[in-house]
Amino acid sequence: MKKIAILCFVVAVILLGIGLCLSIFTKADDNKQDVVKEETEIDVLEKVNRLENYFTSKIPIGDISKLSNQEKLNFALFCLNNEEGLSISEDKIKNVLVSYFGNDLEFKNENILDLNTQEIIAKYYPKKKKYTYTDVTLDYPDTSLTLLSYGDYKEEKNTFEVYRQYLFVDASYNIYSTYQDYINKTNSLGVYDVSTTNGVLTSSIVNNYIDILPVVTYSFKKEQNRYVLVSIN
Repeated sequence: MKKIAILCFVVAVILLGIGLCLSIFTKADDNKQDVVKEETEIDVLEKVNRLENYFTSKIPIGDISKLSNQEKLNFALFCLNNEEGLSISEDKIKNVLVSYFGNDLEFKNENILDLNTQEIIAKYYPKKKKYTYTDVTLDYPDTSLTLLSYGDYKEEKNTFEVYRQYLFVDASYNIYSTYQDYINKTNSLGVYDVSTTNGVLTSSIVNNYIDILPVVTYSFKKEQNRYVLVSIN
């Protein structure tokens, strides 16, 4: 009986030890998921590159929370760029939106629609907690537009501001200072002479118009270790 009691005690100790180890590792994994990598100016500037390419037609955006739910979901798809294959988990969508706009951003999972035609781009399956692409092409920004920019930034303790000035170039190389002028084909600043840059559109030409171009400001605030967008003005 004494041997059996000792054996039971040893087994119990081993199981308790295994349980403690598993508990420790689980907590470490949980903590690891909560840790947000410290973002640098490179990360913020990469965010601005994505934001400016998608939201060009909507600038200024004084209050990010006023974006429609579909605009938010479409932006998440744009950032993921079909890298997840035919399906995307709802967590992937959430992670993109939280990364750019912070934990306080409100959105809901639903079918993602083309903003122009209202056709379903990605169908949402609540029980599977995932999105599946349909045959409808994502409504990417205008592919006939070339956006050239010049920029600077200012970083403070808990804020980060990026300043950009843009030229909008159409397929015929006409240059405009605003998106509206580009759309309406009015107030052209001239024609881009691609022969001066070996046939390549380059942002260096922005310097020629720097004094007349409006400045667009991307304002970020620090949330944990990441910078999240507050406004585009």
